[in-house]
Amino acid sequence: MEEIPTLTNVKFHSTSTYKILNELGRGGMGMVYLAERNSEGVIDHVVLKTLKTIDKDQIELLRREANIATILRHENIVKSYGMESIPLTHLPPTFREYLDKIKPHDVNKLQTKHLYQPKLAPKTDVDEKVTKFEAKPTTRSLRDDEKLYCMAMDYVEGLDMGHLYRKHLRGNMLIPCIFVGFVMSRICRALSYAHKYIVHRDISPENIMINKHGVAKLMDFGISVVAGVQKEFAGKLVYMSPEQISGQKIDKRSDIYSLGLVA
Repeated sequence: MEEIPTLTNVKFHSTSTYKILNELGRGGMGMVYLAERNSEGVIDHVVLKTLKTIDKDQIELLRREANIATILRHENIVKSYGMESIPLTHLPPTFREYLDKIKPHDVNKLQTKHLYQPKLAPKTDVDEKVTKFEAKPTTRSLRDDEKLYCMAMDYVEGLDMGHLYRKHLRGNMLIPCIFVGFVMSRICRALSYAHKYIVHRDISPENIMINKHGVAKLMDFGISVVAGVQKEFAGKLVYMSPEQISGQKIDKRSDIYSLGLVA
């Protein structure tokens, strides 16, 4: 019998290209951008989460987050597609100077400050004006291997719960209880699945996205840990469990406590 040919074990390089459209928001450690991905003429939109530094330790933390997020496959969790990188020579000079100014210890300070501040709500409209940059020599010589690393994720077109809540308050309204109950039930499903692998540690309104079809999705696994571990003080203070604040070992109950505060 003739053997059927197969592509098993064939390796190839991706030909996808990315064009950054606009910034969606930034926090203490990084920035989030909306990007257009072209895969052999097929266009879609993704989110690129990048850092404010090229420090190796911070890059490893981002890679760790990408590894965690990529294994989580659930309809109520924002999907991650792994890591991408941009050579520093492709970045605008002003941005390269910005990276040079921010040192690892500055990022740590920003991260600590960020514990007490909500993240910027993402924009819901794509900025039609795409700024094009021409790379120019920087004030220092760049190595060929110097890159800005990004984590690629699904683009959730919608609002986070914190932003949605504030929009209701500005209109002298409250979010309907039945909708809150539905969203909480979906995030409970996401956590029930995620807790097989990790503890999120950063459950907050800003990390719960609602897309334009009303689907709730949990995101941002940057400080998640294996159950029973408490490596460092991180998260948003107002939504932390007592165990997390006091530095004790935590498990899935800490996330459930935080979700109760969100509700």
